[in-house]
Amino acid sequence: MDRSQQSRVPNQPYSYSDSHFAPGPAYNPNPNAEMGKQHFETIEMQMPPLEHQKTSGSFRSHNVPQPDEMPTEAEMSLLRKLRTLNGADYEAQYFDNKPDPNTNSQFKKMGNPTALALAVFAFTNTLMSLFLMRVRGVKELNFLVGTMWFIAGTTNVLCAVFELLIGNTFAWTIFGSLGAYFLSMGALLTPGFGVAAAYAKHPLEFKNAMGLFNCCWAAMFLLFLIVSLRTNIFMVMIFFFVSATCTLEAVSSFKAADKNMELSETLTKVAGVFLFLSSIPNWYLLFLILAASAGWHLKLPHGDLGAAKAHAKAQAQAQQHTVGKKVHTKFYLNRNGESV
Repeated sequence: MDRSQQSRVPNQPYSYSDSHFAPGPAYNPNPNAEMGKQHFETIEMQMPPLEHQKTSGSFRSHNVPQPDEMPTEAEMSLLRKLRTLNGADYEAQYFDNKPDPNTNSQFKKMGNPTALALAVFAFTNTLMSLFLMRVRGVKELNFLVGTMWFIAGTTNVLCAVFELLIGNTFAWTIFGSLGAYFLSMGALLTPGFGVAAAYAKHPLEFKNAMGLFNCCWAAMFLLFLIVSLRTNIFMVMIFFFVSATCTLEAVSSFKAADKNMELSETLTKVAGVFLFLSSIPNWYLLFLILAASAGWHLKLPHGDLGAAKAHAKAQAQAQQHTVGKKVHTKFYLNRNGESV
């Protein structure tokens, strides 16, 4: 009889057993001392010591497993599914499923911001180089205020932000720095900022200050030149000529402060030539990007110096590593009976 179906018989006491409560001998209402004595002796013999007492149901000891307490096959299967993940399983199931900004659908729809940055950089460098070379007798650079503020400065900063969003640290740093350079040059040439007016009584000091300004930017462009040695030959050419332009402009300012105006003017024209040379590979890179985006299949040299191939190889290895982890995760789930 199942324990849940047991019913107590009236006037029939319960005796203790090791596994469950079972009906004891029938109660004899006839007062017989000998039979009562034997009855209580029987109960006393069946009672185990208190320190080893085990009870049934919820009163059973949890220290010693009982045969009816062993987990079933369904419970064991559930325990295997809910087991604690080790390090590899945790990484495969949680870290691999995070979205990658470079593969996100929203970023795939985004265009290439590099083209616009190269366009405004090429335009500004070409126009400024013509001014520095004194083409058609133009000497004053104040005409470039609008170009430096709204074309080269603001647009380069905006493009740099989008380069940051797609994870291009190199382009973000370069275009952000170029935007800051042109904005600062626009501020120096804008009369409202009063920079040149502050040096009205000390024009030679202003020349020295401009020389130091160009020296610092020459160092910055030299750093970009070194880093670009891993990109392509056209970027190397751009930063070489731009760095040389800033160096020549710095020396020209120092010579003007020394009142050597003839040499200062010559160095300014040479700086204009170098700046014009920097715009040529700039226009070429812009054409390559626009032609590719327009669907032109032109076999033109890209001038890769190894960084592009290394980046493609690293992406392929990362993709294989991710696929391998996903296969491992799928095997792990199948092994534990989960659907995939």
